[in-house]
Amino acid sequence: MKRFVNAFFAMVMLLSFAACDDANNTTEYYFDGLYTVRGEMLWPEQQDTFYVAPNVKSMGLKTGDRALLRVRCFVDNVFGPLAAQWSVDKVFGHIPTRSIENIPAADSVLYNSSFVGITPCFNYGTSWIWNGVQNVNVVYYTNGTEPDFRMTAPAFVDDTLRLTLLSKFEDGEVLTSNLLSFDLASALPLLKNHEQGLLAGKDTLRTKITMRYYDAAADTVYMAKFFAGKCANPFRK
Repeated sequence: MKRFVNAFFAMVMLLSFAACDDANNTTEYYFDGLYTVRGEMLWPEQQDTFYVAPNVKSMGLKTGDRALLRVRCFVDNVFGPLAAQWSVDKVFGHIPTRSIENIPAADSVLYNSSFVGITPCFNYGTSWIWNGVQNVNVVYYTNGTEPDFRMTAPAFVDDTLRLTLLSKFEDGEVLTSNLLSFDLASALPLLKNHEQGLLAGKDTLRTKITMRYYDAAADTVYMAKFFAGKCANPFRK
């Protein structure tokens, strides 16, 4: 039987550290996190700021990319933090933004793999909404083969967009965490007309995700539901 993994299993923690060179009176800071690329600008997740990193292109990044990065900040203490120089130190991986789809019931039964939990991603939490993107960091066991994830079945009830996360992967012994991101705007055309009208009248949008969950303690699978985030309603009219 697989060991139990709860929703608060921490895969990785936010890393930031500094190194000081007294001889040159300079300081280097490193920050790990999610960033969206626009030209030479890096926009950190959940922050209202940006950094200019001239080496973005040489690190294989382009406008529109959303990636897990280690960013370096070099400060000459004589000139202070306003003269800080930013650069991409390391690219850990790209995080694609997927569409929410309308999958026929006959096809959805093929996506019957089960997760063992959700886990915090850095300091962002287990699930959150940012810039119209729904994020959820899932945990599952696999044999290492390529997984397939789909978000589907949207319905709008009260002030909550209800989604279903489907998965298909080969079961195994490798405990894996995967950050999944979905464009909420792609759900709008899938809603019924009266649901679209209700959604347009709300100030706040909340989301709830349903997914197959393997409860190791009970050795059973059931459909788990959890609130996955809230934000100012981007569809407000």
